Amino acid sequence: MNGQAHRKLALACLLAATTVLGGCWSKVEINERTFVTGLYLDRTEDGQVEVTISAPLPNRLVSQVGEGGGAHGKPYAILSKRGKTIPDALESIQIDLSRKLSWGHTRVVTVGQAYARAGIEELLDWINHEPLFHLSCFILVAAGQTKEITQLAPVFEESPTEVLREFSNQKNLISTQIQDLMTSNALDLGATAPLLETHTINMVSENNQPSVWAGQVGGAIFLDGRMVDTINLAQTTAVSWARGQLDQTYLSFKDKEHTGSVKLYELESRLRVRKEADKPVFYVILKGKGALRNNMPDTFNSLDYAKQIESKLEGIVKRDLQGALDKARRHGSDILLLGYRLQWKYPKLWANYQASWQDYVKDAIDIRIEADINIQYFGSKSPD
Repeated sequence: MNGQAHRKLALACLLAATTVLGGCWSKVEINERTFVTGLYLDRTEDGQVEVTISAPLPNRLVSQVGEGGGAHGKPYAILSKRGKTIPDALESIQIDLSRKLSWGHTRVVTVGQAYARAGIEELLDWINHEPLFHLSCFILVAAGQTKEITQLAPVFEESPTEVLREFSNQKNLISTQIQDLMTSNALDLGATAPLLETHTINMVSENNQPSVWAGQVGGAIFLDGRMVDTINLAQTTAVSWARGQLDQTYLSFKDKEHTGSVKLYELESRLRVRKEADKPVFYVILKGKGALRNNMPDTFNSLDYAKQIESKLEGIVKRDLQGALDKARRHGSDILLLGYRLQWKYPKLWANYQASWQDYVKDAIDIRIEADINIQYFGSKSPD
């Protein structure tokens, strides 16, 4: 076979390969879809589910970039409908839309507290049957109604949904994905999710008009697909650290003579299980480095005092995590998924506890917390 024949054969193979390539061949197909980025669920007083979706408006995004402002309204749409089930409500939304709903770009699901306490099994089941829905989608809980969250002023982002997504991406606090809840439900363990709260303030960016602001105020504890309790912000921070989801945080201390604050960074966590006397013992080990950011009065006279600060901080961290675990244990919720680690390391031992794991968590689980904080920077006045 000569060189020209080789080239013809290679060209034929290349053309044949392009016929099986995936992708969007039609511009019209894209223009006929509504890409849902956020899903919000509330339980109504009569037991129905209220579904709210958030979707970007590409035409307004383009016009705002080209003309430099919000003269044409918000670059996203918020739509709500009620129904007996999630599909019923979504069908009511779809009937009023000129484009087909698409779930491939959904990154945030937010549920109201009433919906979460009634149970999110229907939500998880619907997601499990929706092929385009990503299981890596973040889930959050609103202390009130999620419709209040959709009204927040997205000062630094394009839409409220993007604000919530960045809450989970920043690793400033706990983040929970749909697949986390599915795993915990399958093993009858437990889970936590961020808890949000809204309030109204006058914002300079909104011409000093009253605007809705949302923030993270703690965590929601789940068991068997239902929200059963809450933990405060400090406890949620400790749980985030234990789950390896925290990049940095600040802790403050106070005694008779001093008050101060320390920035903690390079945070590490290890969850271990050991078999002792034929019973599982769980160890939660937290490590981190610190930088002193404030100490009043600003006096350092010994290395012993530096060690005292470290000891105080370690005590605070252990107290906060223990408080979160105690609250979860009252409901039998294994929020650190320790049962999963027991199953992985000691499958035969896990078989003895699996059927009654929730009762074991509530009554007899042995969890030991260790903390090791090493302050690296004290400012210009380091201890001798």
